[in-house]
Amino acid sequence: MKKKKTEFDITKQMGPFVIPQIEKQLVGLRNVNNGFVKSETVSPMHGTNVSDVMTVPENFMHDDIDLAYDAFRVEPKLTAQDEIKKHGSSYHEFPSIDQTDDMENPKQNPEPELGINNGVIEELCDFSSNPTPYADITEQDILDSIEGAKKQGNEFIPTPPPVTDEYTDIDQSEAYTEVFSSEQVPYQAPPISCIPEDAYSEEAEEEVGRTFEWKPEETAAPIEHDKYLGYQYPSIDLLVPPSLDSLEEPEWIQERINEINNTLKAFDVNGEVVGYTHGPTVTRYEIKLETGVNVKKITSIEDNLKMSLAAKTLRIEAPIPGKKTVGVEAPNDVVRDVNLSEVVGSEEFLSSKKPLDIALGIGIDGKPVITDMAKMPHLLVAGTTGSGKSVCLNTILLSLLMHNSPEDLKMIIIDPKFVELTDYRDLPHLLTPVITDAKLAIEAVKWAQQETQRRFRIFSSVGARDLQEFNKAVSKTLDQKQMPYILLVLDEFGDLMQKCGNELLEGIRSITAIGRACGVHLLVATQRPTTDVINGVIKSNIQARIAFRVASITDSVTIIDQAGAENLLGNGDMLYKNLDEPIRLQCAYTRKEDIEKVCNFIRSNYAPDYEFTHEMLSSNSIQSTQEFSSELIYQVARLAASKKQFSINQIMNTYNFQFNKASRIMDRLIELGIVERKEGPTSKRVLMDQAQVDSLFNKR
Repeated sequence: MKKKKTEFDITKQMGPFVIPQIEKQLVGLRNVNNGFVKSETVSPMHGTNVSDVMTVPENFMHDDIDLAYDAFRVEPKLTAQDEIKKHGSSYHEFPSIDQTDDMENPKQNPEPELGINNGVIEELCDFSSNPTPYADITEQDILDSIEGAKKQGNEFIPTPPPVTDEYTDIDQSEAYTEVFSSEQVPYQAPPISCIPEDAYSEEAEEEVGRTFEWKPEETAAPIEHDKYLGYQYPSIDLLVPPSLDSLEEPEWIQERINEINNTLKAFDVNGEVVGYTHGPTVTRYEIKLETGVNVKKITSIEDNLKMSLAAKTLRIEAPIPGKKTVGVEAPNDVVRDVNLSEVVGSEEFLSSKKPLDIALGIGIDGKPVITDMAKMPHLLVAGTTGSGKSVCLNTILLSLLMHNSPEDLKMIIIDPKFVELTDYRDLPHLLTPVITDAKLAIEAVKWAQQETQRRFRIFSSVGARDLQEFNKAVSKTLDQKQMPYILLVLDEFGDLMQKCGNELLEGIRSITAIGRACGVHLLVATQRPTTDVINGVIKSNIQARIAFRVASITDSVTIIDQAGAENLLGNGDMLYKNLDEPIRLQCAYTRKEDIEKVCNFIRSNYAPDYEFTHEMLSSNSIQSTQEFSSELIYQVARLAASKKQFSINQIMNTYNFQFNKASRIMDRLIELGIVERKEGPTSKRVLMDQAQVDSLFNKR
């Protein structure tokens, strides 16, 4: 290489060339290798016009040791014989690679005169004779030398100065890129400790001597808080205003009281009417009996009282809970309409701060009935067709929408009949579009089951007992987002039970176990209040129930565990029971125009915000049907073929499966025609023998 002249030759005034030592805290050969740039061999033998930055030579790890270490020699290489003759060692400059005999026999290997590790650097850098060998070189001289080199086309690569101790202990998770002028050759610096962004200042930049371009690590998307800040709640003005019917005492009430007293005297029952409560559809007359009169005497003359009052139905409450009187409930001659606006516009509902407060209707005493669904925590609604069940569902849903934003409440609505609840489509409160398919309904229940378990684990990790404590703790930080309440609405529960009863019951059992603490609540409705629909699992896990008019005492007992629902009037007349004795009230009437106005108001201001789609649920359903191998189904099929009756319990006991898994395997056997289709967990008749099973799977 021909040496290029410069205006200022540093080597003539600095003495012999010295291979600089690399600062360990800056890079270090052993720390980072991919940051170095390979170039021609760096050696004092090449002259002085070389980079003053140590780089790895191309032939550094060459198999030929002589060639590999020539790059670092300070004097020409002699032959091995001349080296031993002159220095006593074939590699006197690099004793670490000397022959083993030379290293083990120090007498035959005298200490070399020069060497990288034996005084060469110390002798060359001995400043004892001149403590300031560079004192005559000024900063302007160096700058002039560099500028001259640029004009002659020389390449100049600046040496990165060592980072001061102030920043050496900083985390190396972020790296910077040095910025050079267009006339300089970019220096590919290896990653080193850098100044954190919050500690950066112009003074720190001047101290380090570099300009930095920050490249922070990619972080997760920030949590979106207060997405519905300033949410506009639907106004009560959107609802049909309350009825203006007079609430004054009708004249016929006194006539009814006289009729009841005369009937009691006629049957020698010592007692009389001492008070009454006038409701919108029913009036309850309170009879006080004299001491010693058996309460059953009142119930024994129920038909006579019904005849004397000319009532269609009559309900006797003997005695009234908390009172010393017996109640006789008879329908009014004139029925007063109860609109939803009358209940949600009451002071009790407007002043409530509980997010899951629902407006049910007007009690028999004429007062609004407001209850907290979070305390139920699940609700069953049952009644015959036309009794008011669907109106009750709409009343509950609208009252929740009136004072809950999508950030506070999310819902999953399942409507297999395509009729009742499709008006709530495209609301931002929905986790998924309204579900009308039974298979998707099961997958939605499974999702809710998994959500309760996920929430329970999160609550346990932060030491919260329920959703309220968790949201209260999270509201003080921005690390996590508050969780909404989730309401799972299952209409036409009887139809769902017919199609997939076992899986549905298992999901409900799991949700009701920890749903209250996790903020997941069920609202189940059916028009078939029979024991095969409202079975032991439902009754034991759903304590709060609403009974509308039913056909028989048996249905009433199935719903509320006692008679009474068979004597209701229909059209919203209902009995509400939550652990205590049931109370009678008139459900608020929700018109279709109320639903449309409220839902259209919400949809016009906010777009749907679904958590998952029907396609996602459908893919989960397909996956669940394909999770079992053909070999497993074949083994279970042969086991079933060896018996006359086969049940889910036999699969669980034989293969140690959980109920859900065993139930899905049984469904697969039913689809293949191996076992008869029969609802319920009872044993099912086997339809194939082992030969037929073998033939079936061979064909498949």
